[in-house]
Amino acid sequence: MKKSAYQNLAENQQRHWWYKGRRDVIKKTLEKYILNRDKQILEIGCGAGGNLTMLKEFGTVSAVEMNDFAREYSMTNSGVKVAKGSLPDALDIPEDLLETVCLFDVLEHVQDDKEALIKIHGLMKSDGQLILTVPAYQWLFGHHDEQLEHFRRYSMRALKRLIKECGFSVTYSSYFNFLLFPVAVLVRVLNNFSDKLMPLGTNKPNEKINTLLYKVFKQETKLIPRFKIPFGLSIIVVLKKTQ
Repeated sequence: MKKSAYQNLAENQQRHWWYKGRRDVIKKTLEKYILNRDKQILEIGCGAGGNLTMLKEFGTVSAVEMNDFAREYSMTNSGVKVAKGSLPDALDIPEDLLETVCLFDVLEHVQDDKEALIKIHGLMKSDGQLILTVPAYQWLFGHHDEQLEHFRRYSMRALKRLIKECGFSVTYSSYFNFLLFPVAVLVRVLNNFSDKLMPLGTNKPNEKINTLLYKVFKQETKLIPRFKIPFGLSIIVVLKKTQ
């Protein structure tokens, strides 16, 4: 991503409705699927570190980030060690070591997503877990994605096919961010007609709107991960290394 995108992320990741809502969904999922709270957890592509403090509730956390500004910002604000690296090749980690890997809205930024997942597979222990989120529906790909330097969006079917090819099995899968789906689709369509609009989920709206959107988004944690949601702007999956 561009430097301005990382700076925007640093400014908004703690209070913006989208980042807060996604963090709540991820936390609820981890509470169900990470039973041992003494795990060694690695977040790859941690950005400005908005999830690292939350992840420390589930084990010993380290991270990898390719951007220098984001890496320094993450370490300063979370106290977590963040190494320089990127997928699929620039990861200086021994094989068969990792217990839990987190990849939150990162895979769409990697040109060769299959090679990236194969690389992660090789670094994980035989019973390791991978928790993954990605943006949903290629038909929504547009100006928003181009600004954030995405290569693609995913359908659940395509993602599961890719996962299987890379040696993982699915423990849990669901779409999320579904309550705001109609509004978000409209905004994305309008966004495609103007290159002056910032990507949705970057600049924080005024406080009242931000609070309202967050309250709506947070309602989804009453369903996830107890149920599988059939549609939404994003996908979350919990994977296990099987080969």
